[in-house]
Amino acid sequence: MKQLIVISFILFSCALNFSCSAEKKAPVIIKSDENESKVIDLALAIQSSIEEGNAQDYLNLWDIGNFNNKVRKNMNSFGFNKYVESFISGLGQGLESFPNKIIHQYNEGAYYDFIKVRYDDDEQTYYMLFRFFSELEGINYHDYSVSVEDGEVKFNDMYVYLTGEHFANTIARFGLFAFPKRNLFSSESTLDDKIKEFEHIQKSVEYQQSGQFEKAYKEISKVKSDLSKNKALLLVKLQYAVNYDLEIYKSSIEEIMSLFPNDETLNILYIDYYSLLEDYDKAIEYIDELEQLTEDDFVRILKAHTYYNKGEQAKALEHYDYIIDNYGFFGAYSGKIAVLTEQEKYETAVELLQQLIDSGDYVKQDLIVFIEEVDENGENILLPLVESEVYKAWKE
Repeated sequence: MKQLIVISFILFSCALNFSCSAEKKAPVIIKSDENESKVIDLALAIQSSIEEGNAQDYLNLWDIGNFNNKVRKNMNSFGFNKYVESFISGLGQGLESFPNKIIHQYNEGAYYDFIKVRYDDDEQTYYMLFRFFSELEGINYHDYSVSVEDGEVKFNDMYVYLTGEHFANTIARFGLFAFPKRNLFSSESTLDDKIKEFEHIQKSVEYQQSGQFEKAYKEISKVKSDLSKNKALLLVKLQYAVNYDLEIYKSSIEEIMSLFPNDETLNILYIDYYSLLEDYDKAIEYIDELEQLTEDDFVRILKAHTYYNKGEQAKALEHYDYIIDNYGFFGAYSGKIAVLTEQEKYETAVELLQQLIDSGDYVKQDLIVFIEEVDENGENILLPLVESEVYKAWKE
């Protein structure tokens, strides 16, 4: 491919049929057609807020009070009661960065799409699954949990596949950085070591923000306590590694695989891992599992890329065509053009380029730039197409 994907960020009032349980703080949401319809409306409103670039509309759909309670509960469980309220009071402004980041990525060409609604019998509430996808950052899923605020349907948290935990848990954990470190731990014997570990994490984030991924990785690797086995921290460490050293990245995935062998939401990492090992059959197994878990057929774009890298052109074309027919995704068009170039079917590739222009969604000059640009290694796998007579004639 021109870009190798590295699958590399968060009810109802009595009139709406909800009941309350004495053992639960949140309302129990009854599974019904009426309630499911209202949850779907909520999901579509979330998607519209992203597409229209309106972060405030997104925030208005967020049950912030319930979310804060989740963060508060997590922090109190760590024993940080003294500093929780000051942190919670300043949390609102920071939450704005979440929709703003998604909106920015959407405006840069990423996709953020509502996939499905499901009902969780154990939690007695609905979940709404969204897919994030970009050619640069790969695929991720946000599984929003539904709640009610003053009788209004909202969401109160989301399970983020790439972090492997709910957003409230992540916020609570990294909120520790805001607290005076010498007041976090009661045991003087471990105080200095604990402080140093938090300082290592903070320093690694500073290195990451300045693009110094090797230093970020080495700094966070200095954490040696039980925290070093925490999934969220390991996934942060993984993001440093992928920008630093692919061999270390692979070994970091292996560590996560050994610690969390039955976590289906980590299938995204396993797809990447086996692709890097060029064990494409195993990667395809995990793509199939991801599709079954999410009920999202868009993951077939990953299957198309995998078959392409495996050298199975016919199967790659089959899945590229599926994505083109069902989603009109440009990455599938570019993948198909790459296969056609390898097959020396330059006329068909040019016809596909013209088809994109005739659709009115693409400009010829932009396509020319895309077809002729070289990658960071100065290479262009579409060079045979560029040098073909049929392409030269089309270009003029």
